[in-house]
Amino acid sequence: MNRRQLEEAIVRACEVVGQPRVIVLGSQAILASFADDRLPPEATMSAEADIAPEHDIADHLSNRLWALAGQDSEWANERDFYIDAVSADTAYLPDGWRARAVEIEPSWHPGVVGVCPEAHDLCASKLGRNEQKDREFVTALVAAGLINPRLLRNRLDETRDPRFEPARKRVARQFVRSLETP
Repeated sequence: MNRRQLEEAIVRACEVVGQPRVIVLGSQAILASFADDRLPPEATMSAEADIAPEHDIADHLSNRLWALAGQDSEWANERDFYIDAVSADTAYLPDGWRARAVEIEPSWHPGVVGVCPEAHDLCASKLGRNEQKDREFVTALVAAGLINPRLLRNRLDETRDPRFEPARKRVARQFVRSLETP
């Protein structure tokens, strides 16, 4: 996925949920922090944008978004990407992430905004899941010089979500430490 495709997904999501702002939680949120040509392939290979309505009750709007723009929807079948509709509380995000968030407002469609976690917050969230694809994503960004491992460790410490258990956080911190150059 590239920035233009993410902007298209943000516009579609805002139209479907009837809100001017949505939250981009998945790996494609990195497109808000860096230009496409600065990102390693591992950072943009996903064909889905994880997007949550900013305001939702019992995931009603997320379900609507999935039906109208999710995988195998008519909208997605006309493109090479789709929206994975998620709940706003899906991600493990560090405290204060909203103050650091990067917003995408498509110039060709003013009035709609995608709120994206800043790159280090995003990587901390990815490591909260501790899946192989998430570790590869973070490794590629560190190797490209786009993520500072020390700042990432700090953001892990600032993640106080009770689902991010201390043992899992220790594993994530050790992983990030392994990425630091001596």
